[in-house]
Amino acid sequence: MPRMDGDHHGDQGGEPELPAARLRHRLPEAGWIAAVAVLAGVFWLSFRNTERLIDDASWRQHTYQVIAEIRALAAGLIDAQTGERGYLLTGNEGFLAPYRSGRQQIAAHLAALQALTLDNPRQQRRLAAFVPAANAELDALERAIARRGAAAVPASPVIAAAESADRRTMDELRSRVAALEGEENGLLAERDRAMRRSVRRANQSLAGGLAAGLGLLAVAFLAIRREIGERRQAEADLRRANARLESANAELDAFCYSVSHDLRAPLRAIDGFSLALREDVGGRLAPGEHELLLRIRAAAQRMAQLIDDLLRLSRISRTALARRPVDLSALAADIVAGLRGREPARRAAIAIQPEVRAYGDERLLRIVLENLLGNAWKFSRHQPEARIELTCEREAGAAGDRNGGEPVYLVRDDGAGFDMQYAGQLFAAFQRLHSASEFEGTGIGLATVARIVHLHGGRVWAEAAVGRGAAFRFTLGEGAGALLSEESKP
Repeated sequence: MPRMDGDHHGDQGGEPELPAARLRHRLPEAGWIAAVAVLAGVFWLSFRNTERLIDDASWRQHTYQVIAEIRALAAGLIDAQTGERGYLLTGNEGFLAPYRSGRQQIAAHLAALQALTLDNPRQQRRLAAFVPAANAELDALERAIARRGAAAVPASPVIAAAESADRRTMDELRSRVAALEGEENGLLAERDRAMRRSVRRANQSLAGGLAAGLGLLAVAFLAIRREIGERRQAEADLRRANARLESANAELDAFCYSVSHDLRAPLRAIDGFSLALREDVGGRLAPGEHELLLRIRAAAQRMAQLIDDLLRLSRISRTALARRPVDLSALAADIVAGLRGREPARRAAIAIQPEVRAYGDERLLRIVLENLLGNAWKFSRHQPEARIELTCEREAGAAGDRNGGEPVYLVRDDGAGFDMQYAGQLFAAFQRLHSASEFEGTGIGLATVARIVHLHGGRVWAEAAVGRGAAFRFTLGEGAGALLSEESKP
């Protein structure tokens, strides 16, 4: 049996995909990317328009607030002037309450207006001119009230002069207040127009988003409908292909059975006639002729074994896996017992790690171990005391673990090994790295191992050196490792 290294990648390839097929596969991806881009663009536009609408509404509300403060300021001026006049005319101190209230309102509303119009330099300049004039008028009102309080009887000329001055000053202040309000009314009209534009843009973006969404839904519906149709067609094609494959497999099985039967018959005849000839005329044959008869029988028997191995290899790919937890340690111990039974004189130290478990088809995993352990036994026969071991390596979750934490099973020996430059021949049928006269075998065993491991979804590879033995590692797929871990939980 040949010793080989590496993995045979014949079943990892395939026919290259045609450019048209690649383009057809990429079109749906491009469509979804375009759809996402359109939706993102609509969302961004709607978001921007909504932000602008909120901003315009905020400025509009700000303008209303400024106008309300201006009107409250005007009302405070009227209250202060009215209270002052009533007191001057009547001397009734009850008129001083609206005067004082109006004066407090004027101060409060001026402070509020100065804070609210920080964004408007023109209004700030108007307020800067209005404040000293308002303070001067309020001081004049305060002096008139003081003079009236000091006089026992109101002096009509004094009152008339004060009213005339107050009226002129108040008219000027009202004019300034009207200018403040006019500025804000102009801003309000401008901001009303901006808000209406923002509302229109927001409505347009929402309508566009709705249209784009409906369009994308329609395109998605058509794409899904087409995909469903293609899948149904593919399923129908697959059913037809499966039917043809089943028919071809049945024909292949019948052909293999026929070929094996037809080949075995002449081989049995050659082996039987050679044996009969040897028994009948063996005493009259020369030593060289006797050796020829032995070679004929050995060739016939080897051909029969090769037929059996080929049939087994051809049937493995069509085998339905019966997965379950398997004790590889127990299987290996049984196989090693058989090997020792056939060669009881052999000295070999065989170390089998306890509780090496796997999740797979027990019958096929036995074939894997039979071939790997059989190779290790065979190729270490020239060692005075061979060393063979079966272990399981597992580095679950370790950083840089190339096997992703799955179990890695190892069969190692210290036998003949092989040259790593011939690793490309690994696991190919009929490939031998040692002559048949040195080590017997058909060249099918490792190809069978690779076929079984791949059928389980795993990988197989080897490391070796001439005269220093070989180490074969294999996995049975990440899914099998996960199922095994679940089975082992209490």
